[in-house]
Amino acid sequence: MKESKEFYVNLENIIAFSKILQEGDLQNGIGHVLGDDGLSITVWYYKGDDTDEELIKRLEAFDE
Repeated sequence: MKESKEFYVNLENIIAFSKILQEGDLQNGIGHVLGDDGLSITVWYYKGDDTDEELIKRLEAFDE
């Protein structure tokens, strides 16, 4: 089942965050800017897929 998770990512971390997204087939979209220092990014993934869930855990380290 496909689910989504929203992350707020500081601009200083956006490149590292993007590299993790590229490792999998995670779909993402930039929501809106929540200030001068970061972006709200929604990531869609398959709940129950071990690879997707591992990538989501790694992305959570960037969530502020």
